[in-house]
Amino acid sequence: MSWMSHKYGAAAARRFITSFNHGVSLDKVGVGMTMAGCLALITDAVRQGQAPLNGSLPARDGNANGRVFTPEQCRQLEKDGYIVMDGFLSTQQVKDARQAIRKLDDDYQFRGSPYETFDGTSSTIRTRDRVIINKIENHLDLVRQHIASFAKCLVDSDFQGFPGDAYLESTSTLHMPAQMQVSICDAVGGIDTRLQTVNNMKSDNEIENGNHRYDGIQKSTHNFYHEHKDSAGADNLGELGIIGWIKSQHLRQRYLTCILYLNTDWKEGDGGCLRVFPTGNSSDALKDGAPEHVDIAPLAGRMIVFSSPTLVHAVMATNVERYACVVWLALV
Repeated sequence: MSWMSHKYGAAAARRFITSFNHGVSLDKVGVGMTMAGCLALITDAVRQGQAPLNGSLPARDGNANGRVFTPEQCRQLEKDGYIVMDGFLSTQQVKDARQAIRKLDDDYQFRGSPYETFDGTSSTIRTRDRVIINKIENHLDLVRQHIASFAKCLVDSDFQGFPGDAYLESTSTLHMPAQMQVSICDAVGGIDTRLQTVNNMKSDNEIENGNHRYDGIQKSTHNFYHEHKDSAGADNLGELGIIGWIKSQHLRQRYLTCILYLNTDWKEGDGGCLRVFPTGNSSDALKDGAPEHVDIAPLAGRMIVFSSPTLVHAVMATNVERYACVVWLALV
């Protein structure tokens, strides 16, 4: 419970006790306590909705570091809703970033995946399907700086936005967040030796959790994502409810998704491709032979940038460990 909850809860309790001395009815006290609780919930929801963008800075204040976003790239991004940028990181930068993520994982620095099928509060047993970190340092901060330089190039270019989104007329400005998400997506049926070690130290009762058992073979339960948009559903007040809608504020502000891959020696058959459905592929275009979707391999050093609110995409199942860094540029 947040400090706001404690603050207003304590105040409501004092009013409840004092009410007997002033003849205040219990009905009024109950209404006051309910209102205080609702205010605490809303305040906490606002905090959660804004948290992912805390510390974000206008992209125009960044440093391009010699990068250029060409008019041709602008037109491609506008038309298709996505663009592929190869060689965004050097071979050594990819290696360093990958090792930094591996070290974080070895030190159990990741927060648990929202798709976990077992105890997400454990500090030693958790899935690695999808993880989020807020602490960025060393080579991972360098990765974030490179993405920030791209954001600076974008706002300095003649990028016109996507059809119908009024990017240029918006009173909001493109921001580079302080946070970056990194993930290690496990292969289906992959072995996590640390889980095996933990299991060897625990009794059967200790490693049982509901209908799930940690048997040393960590089978990924969520190493793919179905077709979706990164901002989809965040504005559905009827489905989310008022608290859920407030918590989803940062999702509604996502404008561009930047995915940077760190997968050395990737080969066909390893899976883990990003499947995109270009915005330019209308039903008429499909009749003319345009592909229904495009599969983009998660090659080392490759960055894919696409429209968060409009581009439908999916992540295909992976047969090997897949490393990635993700930043959502936001309109704030």
